[in-house]
Amino acid sequence: MMANAETREAWLRGTLQEIPAVHRAVLHSFEMAEEDLSRRCGDLSLGEWNMRPGGVAGVAFHVRHIARSLDRLLTYAEGVPSYDAQRWYSKD
Repeated sequence: MMANAETREAWLRGTLQEIPAVHRAVLHSFEMAEEDLSRRCGDLSLGEWNMRPGGVAGVAFHVRHIARSLDRLLTYAEGVPSYDAQRWYSKD
């Protein structure tokens, strides 16, 4: 059975055709990450987001880590030095 356009992965939907292929792939990966996060974590309560089962880092920590890492990666890709907030956030 073939999935409909709304349930296909972002890169299979044929969107963003006006954007160069490499850029389009990156943007589709962002779309997929957002959709996965919404699907898997959208119904979590604040307590569940911050829960630390067995003492390991919770979902909230990992989502912040992804966002901050991506921010630093894009800063480096642009060839500019990191800024104060990036250096401060990397310590938590």
